Amino acid sequence: MRSPQRAQIVLDGMRTNHHPASTKLRNVGFTLVELVMVLVVISILAVVGMSLFANKSDYAVYVGKQQILSSALLAQQVALATQNPLTPISFSISQSTDDWTLTVIKGGTTPIEVSSQQVERSGATLSVDGALLSGTKSFVYDRHASLVPRASHVLLLSGSSTATLCLSSSGYAYESTNGACP
Repeated sequence: MRSPQRAQIVLDGMRTNHHPASTKLRNVGFTLVELVMVLVVISILAVVGMSLFANKSDYAVYVGKQQILSSALLAQQVALATQNPLTPISFSISQSTDDWTLTVIKGGTTPIEVSSQQVERSGATLSVDGALLSGTKSFVYDRHASLVPRASHVLLLSGSSTATLCLSSSGYAYESTNGACP
């Protein structure tokens, strides 16, 4: 008489002992190697992320760069949308002891402030065309979104890291990859 817990199964002419309960056992979960690899990847990402924000001056240069490019692009877009030759658009950068203030103003008989942002400096500095910024520097865009007067400008943000930004005479704002503006 056969035991109800044990059955013999014939597979392709071979006899094998089979426990009905063993079909319920499955390999579920992650292997140790997979878990270790996930921990290694997370550790690498954490180190890279922490190094980006470890120094406030590095962070200030990074955020300042992004905000200046963003404000210059906004000024260019407002100038293109205005289409009135008597309405200049100005983009101004003011530096105080603690921050930079970036302002876009739509001129005319009644000036309208389109945007104003404050960016923390954290000891970083800004030079415009080789001169350290003190006070306010303004850039004016005409209705074709070109700078008036038609001259290019180099903006250098310095802290623990540096970033070179270019404002071309055509009004295009971009980050220089080689530290120089054509």
